[in-house]
Amino acid sequence: MATINTTGRPQHTGNGGEVVLDKVTKIYEGEGTRQVALEDCTLRIEKGKLTVLMGPSGCGKTVLII
Repeated sequence: MATINTTGRPQHTGNGGEVVLDKVTKIYEGEGTRQVALEDCTLRIEKGKLTVLMGPSGCGKTVLII
């Protein structure tokens, strides 16, 4: 089971196509296990800009874009 907790609020900038994540946390919980995949993640992807998400294996890149 996956749980998404957003402590911040979505931001609407008026510029269609922009993506803003504010303090996003995602936790996977199972039988007696708890794995924090993202914690307090804030990201802004501007409209018309090429954005690359890089990081080491297991840091939560795929979790962020799903």
